Amino acid sequence: MTYIRKSVWANGGDFDDPILFWYAKAVGALKTKALDDPTSWRFFAGIHGFEAELWEGFGYYDPTVDQLPSQQVQATYWQQCQHGTWFFVPWHRGYLVAIESILRTEIINQGGPQDWSLPFWDYSDTTNPNAAYMPPAFERTHLPDGSVNPLYVAQRYGTYHPLPAQDITLTALEDLQFTTPHNFKAFGGPETSFSHSNRIFGDLESKPHNLVHDDIGGDNGIMSDPDSAGLDPIFYLHHANIDRLWSVWLELGDGRSNPVDAQWLEGPVTGRKFIMPLASGDSWQYTPQDVQNNLDINVNGTQLGYEYTAGSGVSAAQEMLSTSESRAKLLGFESFKTPLNLQPVASELIGATTKKLQIDGLTNVAIPLDHKMKNTLQKSFMALETLSDKGVSEPDRVFLKLENVKANREGIILDIYTTLANDENQNNTSLVESIGLFGIRKASNAKEEHGGAGLNIIVDITNYFDELHLNKQIADTNAFPISFVPRQPLASDADLSIGQISVYREGL
Repeated sequence: MTYIRKSVWANGGDFDDPILFWYAKAVGALKTKALDDPTSWRFFAGIHGFEAELWEGFGYYDPTVDQLPSQQVQATYWQQCQHGTWFFVPWHRGYLVAIESILRTEIINQGGPQDWSLPFWDYSDTTNPNAAYMPPAFERTHLPDGSVNPLYVAQRYGTYHPLPAQDITLTALEDLQFTTPHNFKAFGGPETSFSHSNRIFGDLESKPHNLVHDDIGGDNGIMSDPDSAGLDPIFYLHHANIDRLWSVWLELGDGRSNPVDAQWLEGPVTGRKFIMPLASGDSWQYTPQDVQNNLDINVNGTQLGYEYTAGSGVSAAQEMLSTSESRAKLLGFESFKTPLNLQPVASELIGATTKKLQIDGLTNVAIPLDHKMKNTLQKSFMALETLSDKGVSEPDRVFLKLENVKANREGIILDIYTTLANDENQNNTSLVESIGLFGIRKASNAKEEHGGAGLNIIVDITNYFDELHLNKQIADTNAFPISFVPRQPLASDADLSIGQISVYREGL
């Protein structure tokens, strides 16, 4: 059997949809199980991440009552989620398959449908005016029979009525490569070993994944912290959509493909393996190769493959311009001779700040550009004017890198703006990107994996320099001006800072 995952909005997003009614019933049953039961709701949340003090504060762990799994069991299963790595999408796919099978078993035991599957929250569906809103079944405090709604979570402190439009655009689908040498324009993330909390995100993880987590959780909410996010039932619908977008990206073709490296296909060579408990009491160990085709997932001899009903994202039958193709049209060409995202490229620093930047509210900074490096960048644009349309190579791309981004609280979203003078020398301010700092609290902790080095964030600012070229302003531009605007007022103890801000060119 191939299971069918449907949109949460297919039947209105409320409890008259049997998919959501049975999801609530199963989640409720799993929540009654002991924390150390491998098929319990909280045990599976611990697989994604766990911190005793955090859970205790949210009311999901009582050290006087709850028995934690043994150290051996925790070392095998818990705190296993993969972030900031090329294992991000395959690990989460296996995670969803495992909890979906446990939920399905519980539903069948309660007399529900044997073909039940996780729904997905397609918040980017522009054909549905309700798509970006939290589905009603997750907002109600009680079920139709008056009992407590297991899908409701009080600690959603963010803004999701609706999710902001700029946070749920699908620009990651424009990428042609799963990973790249410098992680510029990489769909899936950087090449790593086992990575529970790496510091650089791939484009799909950056948006919409991180932003939706922070939009829902808000300031120190459950969904905005990787160590608690799995406690919220909406988490699994969000990740079902992220998983769907991986499939959509592959269907688009035009060179898009999963890595063929053994280091990816076979999973982490050293350290921990990807492993999930099952309803049978057995465990399932898997690799990215085992789950890269969602239609064919074999779990210890049982076929648990699935497919998605139609949703947002462009199908392979429609035109989807890659980043290079879109850029060519902006600059007045049909196409470039050799798109940069189809070949290895060199990366060079062309400017950087020299001091740590503290952000308490609106914060402006101008990044000085090295004259020699800027001239190298400018030459790549000048080539557009000297070569024929048939043989034009793509100019350098330009990226902003925020290094050692640190904060003490989760749920922070930064909107980044820049200004550009128009033909009348009037400054126009435009949004460059919004970034969700998902996982920043732990990344800033000196006792954790990376010694408190914080996050590194990469933002594509090529459009800004394309506009400079079109306005013939690159030669006179000596700095890149940007403004950081926290989406919501920062708590007094947030202590948000950026160690260094750099501008890189990427080209031949």
